[in-house]
Amino acid sequence: PGFPYEKIAKIVGRRPEELSAIAYRLGSGRSARFKILNHDLGRSLVHTPLRLRQPALCPVCVETLGYIDAFWDLRAAVACPEHQTTVLRACPTCGAGIRWRRPGLLKCPCGATLSPDGLQCVDGVTVELMRALRDKLHGNALSAVSNPSAFPIEALERIPLRALLYLLEVLGTYMLRSRREGTG
Repeated sequence: PGFPYEKIAKIVGRRPEELSAIAYRLGSGRSARFKILNHDLGRSLVHTPLRLRQPALCPVCVETLGYIDAFWDLRAAVACPEHQTTVLRACPTCGAGIRWRRPGLLKCPCGATLSPDGLQCVDGVTVELMRALRDKLHGNALSAVSNPSAFPIEALERIPLRALLYLLEVLGTYMLRSRREGTG
């Protein structure tokens, strides 16, 4: 999850402080800590809150914004809160998983454009949760989020992002387990 932002800053003509804000690791060795947009993720990524191996994204958001928001680096980001669809995890043309290294933001190594074709719509509860997660990541007030599902907004405001990501992982695991066992 780390990258040598001090060295990259020299290459792109920026000050290291400008890139440290988007780095996911600060320090090295035993003093290293992981973070995302200044939210502390601790000294270990045991619970893998970040998508480190296989990226996912909303191609419509990338097309609109011109960049990939840090929200898509969260493993818990399973749907787009703006376009109300599942995330894109694979090229719709060749079927290969999206790779970090590719010829362009929305280009697959096979040459195809990563498009929203085939993305599934998601339910309103998931959209609301994703909107709250995105707003929490970016430091926006959650009280402004539409909340027909009655999420405990005040509690979500107080809980650190790290704890919220862990909670979502645990709840997701139990939900999948109950579906497999036929009890959900």
